[in-house]
Amino acid sequence: MSAVQTVLWGARRTMRGAARAEHADSRPAGERVGVSGKFFRMGDATWYLKGLAYGPFAPNADGAFLPERPRVLGDLDDMAALGATALRLYHPPTSQFLDDALDAGLRVLIDVPWEKHRCFLEDRSSQQDAIERVRHTASELSRHPAVLGISVANEIPKDVVRFYGTRRVERFLGNLLDSVKQQSPECLATYTNYPSTEFLNPGPLDFISFNVYLEGPDALAAYLDRLQHIANGRPLVLGEFGLDSYHHGEAGQAAGLRAALSRVYRRGLAGAFVFSYTDDWFAGGHQMRSWAFGITDQRRTHKPAASALREIWSRVPRVDDDPLPSVSVVVCSYNGAATLEECLRSLVAMDYPDYEVILVDDGSTDRTPEIASKFPSVRYIRQCNHGLSIARNVGAQAARGQIVAYTDSDCVADEKWLLYLATAMADQQVQAIGGPNLPPASDNWVARCVAASPGGPSHVMLDDRLAEHVPGCNMAFEREALLKFGAFDPQFRVAGDDVDVCWRLLDANVRIGYAPAALVWHHRRATAPAYFRQQKGYGRAEGMLQFKHPCRFNTAGGARWSGIIYGEGAVGLPLRRPPTYYGKFGMGLFQMVYRHNQYSPWAYFVLLEWHLSAALLLVLSAMWHPVAGVAGALWLLTLVAVTRSSLCVPLPPGRPWWCRPLVFALHLLQPMVRSAHRYAWRLGRKRVGRRPRLSRPAAEHVKRVSLFQRDSYWQSLRGGRGREQLLEKLTEMAGQSEWPGFFGEEWADWDIMFCADWWHNVSVQTATEELGGPKRFTRVRCTIRPTAVAKTAACAVAACSSAALLGQRTWAIAVAAALWLPLAGIVLRSGRRCFDAVLELIWQAGLAAELDPVSVRSCRPAQKLPATDHALEKAQPARVATGSIRSMEVANDPCPI
Repeated sequence: MSAVQTVLWGARRTMRGAARAEHADSRPAGERVGVSGKFFRMGDATWYLKGLAYGPFAPNADGAFLPERPRVLGDLDDMAALGATALRLYHPPTSQFLDDALDAGLRVLIDVPWEKHRCFLEDRSSQQDAIERVRHTASELSRHPAVLGISVANEIPKDVVRFYGTRRVERFLGNLLDSVKQQSPECLATYTNYPSTEFLNPGPLDFISFNVYLEGPDALAAYLDRLQHIANGRPLVLGEFGLDSYHHGEAGQAAGLRAALSRVYRRGLAGAFVFSYTDDWFAGGHQMRSWAFGITDQRRTHKPAASALREIWSRVPRVDDDPLPSVSVVVCSYNGAATLEECLRSLVAMDYPDYEVILVDDGSTDRTPEIASKFPSVRYIRQCNHGLSIARNVGAQAARGQIVAYTDSDCVADEKWLLYLATAMADQQVQAIGGPNLPPASDNWVARCVAASPGGPSHVMLDDRLAEHVPGCNMAFEREALLKFGAFDPQFRVAGDDVDVCWRLLDANVRIGYAPAALVWHHRRATAPAYFRQQKGYGRAEGMLQFKHPCRFNTAGGARWSGIIYGEGAVGLPLRRPPTYYGKFGMGLFQMVYRHNQYSPWAYFVLLEWHLSAALLLVLSAMWHPVAGVAGALWLLTLVAVTRSSLCVPLPPGRPWWCRPLVFALHLLQPMVRSAHRYAWRLGRKRVGRRPRLSRPAAEHVKRVSLFQRDSYWQSLRGGRGREQLLEKLTEMAGQSEWPGFFGEEWADWDIMFCADWWHNVSVQTATEELGGPKRFTRVRCTIRPTAVAKTAACAVAACSSAALLGQRTWAIAVAAALWLPLAGIVLRSGRRCFDAVLELIWQAGLAAELDPVSVRSCRPAQKLPATDHALEKAQPARVATGSIRSMEVANDPCPI
C-alpha cells in the first residue's frame, strides 16, 4: 500500500472510529456474550445481535479467506459505525482478526467448513476430518472474547439428510457440538439450519440459527412465528437473509431489508445477520459477478440499504413509533414472601413507558406486607383469603390500564416483557395473549429436576400464532374484554382459573395470541413434596374443569386439547413421532414437521389405571397363581416407559449423581398423584344422599318405562311453553343446589347428564310435541347410566370370580360370592336414590317453568283420549290435593292425542 493510501486509510479509520463512538456500548469491550432465555446478554443487559455476513472472500496473501488487513480494519470500522454488533464469517479467522473485531466492538460467529455437501457418513475419514476441524477451531479461537459462537455446520443438503436418516445426522451433529464444549464450555455452539431441513434437531444447541430467504415481509414474519416454537426457550437468530440489488434495485433492496428487519425484532428474535456487507463475494473458487446482495459495493460505497440498516439498528428493540397502551401488572400472592421481593424488583424496573404494578395480597400470614412496603410505587391491596381467582378479579377491577397483565409472585419478568406483550397484541389483533415461562438458572438442583418432569405450566398452540391456553403466570387481557366475559371463576381457588378463562374466551370466539419473546422466569418447586402438592392442585382443578367444560375432556378425565402442547407441559409425553413433509422426491423447499397429540402405547403404561389393574391382578394371584406373572409384566412395562421418558429429557452439565434418579421418581409418581386427586375430587362431588327425596306429588307423575328409565310428562295449554323453559330452569336450579353435571353438551344425544353418585349418572332427554296454537306437550326421560367406578367394580368382581373358578379354591369362590351380593345391593339402592333425586329436581323445575304436570297411574287401564284439539280443550284437568297443580290421568300412553 502506498504512503498516500496509508494516510487516507488512517484518516478514514479515525473518522469512522469517532462515528462508532456515538453508538459504542459502555460495557467492557472484552466481556463475553452469553445466553439468557430467549436473548443474548452481555453483563446484566440484553445484547441484541445486529449482524452482517462478512465474506466469503478470496484468500489473501497469508492464505486466510479475508481481505488484506488495511481493508479489514476499514470494513470493521464501517460496520461498527452503521450500528452493527456482530458479523458472520464462513471460515475460521486469525487471532489478529478477532482482536481487530473486538477493538471495533464487534462479536464474531464462526462457521467451520467441512465436506458437508458429500455423503460424509459413508466415509469415516470425512467424519474424523469434520470433528478435527471443529475441535481445532474451538481449541484455537473459542476462548477469545470476540467470539460470539461457533457454527459446526451450515446447511447440510436435504437429500444427504434424507438419505442417511434424520437421527444419524443429528447424532453426528451432536458429536460436533460436543467437540466445541469439550474445548470451551463457555463458548456458544450452534448448527445453522435452513427450511429444507427444518426437521433436524441436533440437541444441545445454545441458540437456534436459520438461513431464511423470503422476500415478502409478511411471509417472513409468519415463518419466524413458526421458528420461534422450534427454538422454544432458546434465542432465535436469522443466520442469513438478504435481497439482491441487481434484481430488486437498490431502493427495493433498502425497503425490503427495512421491512424484514422490522418483523425480525418485533417478532422477538435475538437478532439477524444480513447477507452481506459487500458485493465482494467469492464462492466455489470463483468471484461472483451476477449477484449483489451487499449493502456496499465492491469498493465499499454505501447503498441505500446501509442507511436503512443504520436507522433500524439504532431503534432496536422498539423499531417503530406505534403508540403503546397503558398496562396494569397484577401480582396475586398468598404466602409468597420467599420470592415476592425478587418479583417486585423486576416489575418496577420494566422498560415500558406507561404501566403500574398492583399487588393483591390474598390474606398472607408471612412477610408479604413488610416486603410490599419496600416498594412505594406498587399499589398494595390486602384482602381475606378468598382464593386466586377472586384476587385476580380484584386486581382487574382496580386496574387503570387498558391492558391487564398477570404474573405470579414466584416469577421474575424480563425487562422487555410488557413491550413484547403489547407489540404482539397489536400485531396479532387479539384481546388476550400469553408468553413463555422458563426456569431461572438460579434454581436449585431439585427445582431443575422438577423442570425436567411432566406437569409444568405450559402453553397450547392452535397454530404458530394463536393459542388455546396460556399459563396464568404470563398472560394479559384487554381489561374491558376480560370484565365483559366475567373475568375469573371464583370456584378455582388454587389452579385451573387460567384454563377456564381461556376456554370461555375461545367459546365466545375471542382469539388468544402468543408472544414468544414476552418472557418471565418462573421458579419451579424447590422440593419434591412441594411439586406433588402442586400436582395435587392441578388434579383437583382438572376435576372441576371437567364439570364446567365436559366436551374438552375424555372419558378418563384427561384434558382433550385441540392444539399442540409446548414447553414443560410436553416433557415426558410419549408422543408418536410426528410426520414430516418432504415434498415429491424430497425436493420440498420447506420441509416441515407437523406436530400432533397422538400418544404412543408407552403413554398408557404410567397411568394410575394401569397401576390399579396390575395391583388387582397381583391380588387375584392369591386365587390363581399364573396372573402374578401378568402383574409383573405390567409393572415391568411401566419401568421401561419411565426409564425412556426420564432419559430423554436433558439435564444441565455438572449435575449431582442423584438428579437422574430423582427425575425417574418424579416421572413415575406424577401421573399417579395428579390422577388420584382428580378422581378424588370428582367422586367427592357426587353426594346424591344430600339431595331431597322424591315427594309424593312428584311420584304420582312418574312412569316406569324400564329398569333403567323413568318418564315424566308436562303440558302447556295456553303459554306455549315446553322443553326450552324446562331445561333452562333445570340448569338454573342444578346450579343453585351445586349439583355437578354436564349441561348443554353439544356432541351428546342427551340434554343434561347429572353426576349422581359413585355408581350412577342420570341423563335427561326431552322432546316437545306441537299440538296446535300455544298447546304443547313435553316428555322428559331419565336414563340411569353406570359410572366408570361401577363398571370397574363389576369388572374387578368378575375377574375375582373367574380367578376363583380357575384356581378351584373353595374359599376364593366364597369370597367372590360374598363380593357380588353387597355390590348388587349397593348398586340397586344407589339407582333408586339417584332416580328419586333427579326426578324431584325435574318436578321442581317443571313447576318453576310454569308447566302443568300430567299424572301417570299405570295401575289403571288405558284411557283413550280424543285426538282433536277441540276435544282436548274440553278435557278439564282435575286438581290434585297439593293445591294448584293440574293433572290429567292417562295410562300407558300419556300423550293427550
